[in-house]
Amino acid sequence: MVLDLSERPQVVYLILFSGQSQSFVRWVTNPDRLAVSQLGPIDQAIFITTRGTSVEGVIQFFGDIVHSFQLSDSYNGAPIHCGYVVDPLREADPAETREPDFQAIAVPTFAEQSPTNTPEIQAAFNARLQRILENFYDRAHNQIVEQTFQDVLGGHMGEPFTEELANQLAVRLAERIARRGG
Repeated sequence: MVLDLSERPQVVYLILFSGQSQSFVRWVTNPDRLAVSQLGPIDQAIFITTRGTSVEGVIQFFGDIVHSFQLSDSYNGAPIHCGYVVDPLREADPAETREPDFQAIAVPTFAEQSPTNTPEIQAAFNARLQRILENFYDRAHNQIVEQTFQDVLGGHMGEPFTEELANQLAVRLAERIARRGG
């Protein structure tokens, strides 16, 4: 038996790293977040849908890095509408879903996405990267504040909040935030 992969460039590329990835993976041109269900701020996700004979979707990393993909341009079967979302921080409950709520229109149309990295793509990617960095910075900053409050005030629960405690809290917060560079 001979396997003819001439009609399956995705398989050839994945197995042999031969061919052009632009045929089935593209840069998303829109800098906005996907209008899909979320579990947390940095979800990893995949959404797949059919559009005519095209089976296509989008994959999402860190809640904002997205790439459009096409699995087939000659599909002739039942409509497909599926996805998977996971909160990698495992803070959401549930932390993953195999039946995310999303509209097919939220999945960028593969044919409308850029096959190459252009200045427009770089601008969209930079906007997305900025949101990711802001999220991680805010998270780290909140952890510093919470830990400092616990360290300074934890042993004084039920006691009056004095000027001395306020000063200790302010000094400790300033020291920790300055060490973190923010």
